[in-house]
Amino acid sequence: MRTALIAVLLSALFLAPVSIKPELDGICVVEFNADFNKQNSVPWIENISECNHVRVNISAEPEMQVEHKIVVVPTIIVFNEGEEVERFQATL
Repeated sequence: MRTALIAVLLSALFLAPVSIKPELDGICVVEFNADFNKQNSVPWIENISECNHVRVNISAEPEMQVEHKIVVVPTIIVFNEGEEVERFQATL
């Protein structure tokens, strides 16, 4: 899980492919969403300045959806030192 999160953090754009890099420390907020659900994106994520934040397009990165068990979008996961500490999911 940690390696995939690190890959996401290093992605420069929402739709950009990611590459695997070693260790990354700290807190990160990740929004998992999909192309078909852009109208329900989380706009405030861009305002986060106290920690890293990343958007993952599960349409372009389906392995991330599987690895992080994303069943509904958007899903926000807060990671600390690469470990999931909190999860927020849209209601169906």
